[in-house]
This record gives sequence, C-alpha cells and structure tokens, in this order.
Amino acid sequence: MLPPGAKIGGLIEIHGEGGRGADWTEGCVALHNQDMRRLYEMIPVGTPVVIVGTLDPPSWVQQMIAVHAR
Repeated sequence: MLPPGAKIGGLIEIHGEGGRGADWTEGCVALHNQDMRRLYEMIPVGTPVVIVGTLDPPSWVQQMIAVHAR
C-alpha cells in the first residue's frame, strides 16, 4: 500500500541508448537501440505496458513474450 501523498508515475519511458552498464535512467527502461527499433516495429504506440520487477517473470508474462516474438 502506498502512503498518503506518495507521488508515483511521471515520465517513466521505454527508450534506447541502453546497455551502458550503469543505472542512469532515473526509473526509465533503457534498451539497446536495435532492441528499441524491434520493439517499435512490433508493438503499436499506446500499447499498455506492465513492468514486472523480477528476473523470473510469471508464466502469463512469458506467454505474452512468446506470442509477440513470433
């Protein structure tokens, strides 16, 4: 549960220039440029995104990844 007055969200974005080996994005998801291009080609702008905080995503996330990788 979030405490009263907590500010969440903001300018969290998915963008390129990732792979620097450092945490510089202030909360954004930075992909390698070629991966960003591929994502842009596969997913329409405005598609809802769920960021899952684990290295072992739940099965429903793995299924969605598999479907979109085809």
